[in-house]
Amino acid sequence: MLKVKYIIILLVEWAAEHMKKLNAVDTLFLTMESHTTPMHISGLATFKIPDDYDGFFCKDIVAGMLSCDDIKPPFDMHIETHTLSLPTIEKVKDFDISDHIRHVALPQPGNKDILFEMISRLQEKSLDRSRPLWELYVVEGLEDNRMAIFVKIHHSLVDGKGFMQFLHAGLSHSPDNISDKLLFQNSHQQNTKEEVSWSDGLLSFISDISDQAKSLPDIAKFLVEVTGNKLLKKSFTSLPFEAPKSFLNQKISGHRKLVSCEIPLSKLTELSKRAGCTINDLALCICSNALRQYMLVNDVMEKSSLIALLPVALPKIDSQGNSLSSILCEMGTNISEPTDCLRKIYNSTSESKRLLKGMSQAAQENINLINQGPFVFLESMNLSSKFKPSFNLIVTNVPGPKDALYLNGAKLESVSPIPFLCDGHGLMIAITGSENSVEIGMLACPKSVPNVESITESLPQMFDQLEASIDQQIAQGKWSLEMPIIESQKTIDKKKAVKVKKTRSSSLDDLSKKIDALTEKIEKLN
Repeated sequence: MLKVKYIIILLVEWAAEHMKKLNAVDTLFLTMESHTTPMHISGLATFKIPDDYDGFFCKDIVAGMLSCDDIKPPFDMHIETHTLSLPTIEKVKDFDISDHIRHVALPQPGNKDILFEMISRLQEKSLDRSRPLWELYVVEGLEDNRMAIFVKIHHSLVDGKGFMQFLHAGLSHSPDNISDKLLFQNSHQQNTKEEVSWSDGLLSFISDISDQAKSLPDIAKFLVEVTGNKLLKKSFTSLPFEAPKSFLNQKISGHRKLVSCEIPLSKLTELSKRAGCTINDLALCICSNALRQYMLVNDVMEKSSLIALLPVALPKIDSQGNSLSSILCEMGTNISEPTDCLRKIYNSTSESKRLLKGMSQAAQENINLINQGPFVFLESMNLSSKFKPSFNLIVTNVPGPKDALYLNGAKLESVSPIPFLCDGHGLMIAITGSENSVEIGMLACPKSVPNVESITESLPQMFDQLEASIDQQIAQGKWSLEMPIIESQKTIDKKKAVKVKKTRSSSLDDLSKKIDALTEKIEKLN
């Protein structure tokens, strides 16, 4: 019996060292993957090569990467599925970094359109599950002596925030710092995990179950409060299946189209201060206005507003895996006045964040499953066409670098997080900030959203219109982000009935007084 106990302890300790069980959210991304919907997230970074560089910059970068032999998790781990439990990621025995590094050249003239066309094609291909789920491309041939690095990694291994941390890990704040190791080198890992004993692992497992049980009252309170306020028309928070069936929500193909637009950070910052909202609220608003214009031009307008799912990053121990919640935001695409659209978005996001803030982290993660779970289940059962979608599109906000960064002296010019598409959702938007601008990137299925570039091309115009409308209302002393609560028809009818009753009672009192006065006059005459 004692020998069996030691064998179990050794197995658990080996698993703690070599395996990591994926959580429910991580597994969700594996379940959703198909040949038309690869579930990797990507990032595109462009760099300005030093004019005085002696040699072939891209070739030297690739050579340095291929020489790496100290790879950190999860870049040396692959997915293992199990019949009776959640999948795990495990270390590979014979890891070969050359399976993951690619050196490609861009056709001339090497402009942004040609680069994005290449990235769109690379984004379409799923990662090989028999290997660690990531690839890195060094792209040479960009105009004006520039180069790019494009990275793909499966969403089950990392969320958007963690991905950007990985991407920045190999960059330096100094142009004089030389390193070829980049994001997958173990020496760049910022948070080193301490060894976990089998007993600590067991306690952690019990703690996870306890956290899930404790999250149930928070979730119940959230659903009761939102549903109750919905019935009284006193809530700006959306619930699953309230989204309209729109042109975005149809079966998608495996083709992708990547487009983007940059808005100066200084303009957004100044307007957000004047308006009293966040930069993200403004970005959501101009995306909504651009979508509205696209829908009107293409005759696909919906009477009710499109609803966006906004992922919310939660604190976690390291950069691996996903620790996410989400909120559903009414985009206001059915509103013609830009400032009214901004008010709708501001109140929707503010109320949802307030509701999430009072919850435990386990409850917040479960809210994400409530928002996305029905969609995944119905898709797996081929029943999604029978119901309204849980949401129409995903809009993610990924923090970018705030300071200047360098790769072996090459200055980082732009970082573009590239999202993924789910079946039944033909458009996803990624918003990220950098040193001087906010980039709004859109990944679309051309079948669902033809000519998607017309949306991003209209974004600067939408910003100008929103800014002019806000400034006009500020000058007139009419600016406010608050929206009046719309009362339910039942409440309105009840108030009307009370008012009518009071009016009738007042009329009777007046008539009674007049009769008394008339009676008094008659008595005096007698």
